[in-house]
Amino acid sequence: MAVYLLSGLPGHPLTFGPFHHHLAQARAFLDGRLDLKRFPPDVELAYFDEKAFVVLPPGPSVVLMPLVALGDSRWNLVPLHGLLSASSGLLMLGALRRRGASAGTSWTTAAAFGFGTVLWWVTCQKGAWHTAQVMSVFSLCLALWLVQGGRAPIAVGLLVGFSAICRQLTVFAAPYFMYQLLLGTRRRATRQDGNRSAAEAYGGSTLTPTLSLEGRGSSGPLAVLQFLIGAAIPLCFYLWLNYARFGNPFDTGYRYINLRPPGLDKYLAYGLFSLGHLPENLFTLLFAPPRWSEVFPYFHPDFFGQAMIFTSPFVFYAFRAGCRTREHQVLWLCIALILAPQLLYFNNGFAQFGFRFALDFLPLMMILVADGFGRRLSIGALVTVALSVGMNLLGVCTL
Repeated sequence: MAVYLLSGLPGHPLTFGPFHHHLAQARAFLDGRLDLKRFPPDVELAYFDEKAFVVLPPGPSVVLMPLVALGDSRWNLVPLHGLLSASSGLLMLGALRRRGASAGTSWTTAAAFGFGTVLWWVTCQKGAWHTAQVMSVFSLCLALWLVQGGRAPIAVGLLVGFSAICRQLTVFAAPYFMYQLLLGTRRRATRQDGNRSAAEAYGGSTLTPTLSLEGRGSSGPLAVLQFLIGAAIPLCFYLWLNYARFGNPFDTGYRYINLRPPGLDKYLAYGLFSLGHLPENLFTLLFAPPRWSEVFPYFHPDFFGQAMIFTSPFVFYAFRAGCRTREHQVLWLCIALILAPQLLYFNNGFAQFGFRFALDFLPLMMILVADGFGRRLSIGALVTVALSVGMNLLGVCTL
């Protein structure tokens, strides 16, 4: 948290105006309104029936209501971001340990998640978009920690549902949590005879430690039902809010959104979701390099975005985990369900460092990364983590 605050509190160029959409919406909620009487700079607001609405999902606005009730709608939210992101790292560490990863692998993966991904840069920003992503990541990490303990399916559902009303596409993480609850087991690392292999103990995978399966708490179909009840609470609130504002529970207001170039040009050319957006988004995800210059350090991040191979090369260890177990297959399915709409969206995340939309699926991908690292970290794994941290430090310092 200290690192986040030291690198984030001075502020950066990519803070979009002095007013914050979620803070403005929180003030409107406290005033008994759904539309904005006072609103931030005229960007990404939905204009409907001669009223201005925040088009971003309402989760962060609800959380920020007590803060705004203290009398100010212009809080610097970087300290809150730092607290949530630091907590996310600890929760990721705890989830991996509960799942049975070794101490070295768990600490390295959690540190890489906190400082070797775009989470670091997003935490240091003050925009409404960044608050939503930090809150979404925290909710998913807390849900992962709980579900690996095999407890509190209603709470897990509430957290996944809340994540979805911060970042809608994270609703597609739900299959993994339902799979874990249906399985109804807690994986606990135990001391075993050295001759017994990890493959024998856990589904044939050589990438996970020797484990025992211990049933804990509610499990099976009942746990899944409780999860769905929990998830339905925030999601039903979102549906009601859409109906109250736009007359349709499934109308999020994006078709009334006020845009500026370059987003406006892309939206007018292809619409909100289209295959026409795929080349640019795929380029950002996989190939977009930093800008090169003759000034030290000779390459600089571009606010258009950089490919994950440059910002977080360690995440490609997830592919080493493969699809050998059913759990891995479910994880890859959830990642694909989240990523596919992102690649078809009219906006690649601009303005940004890296590919910030990856934060919607990175908490799930960290499980695959930990399995890809294995019990004993290789020199290659440590090098890629170090490169990732260095690149993200450069992004935090220059963008």
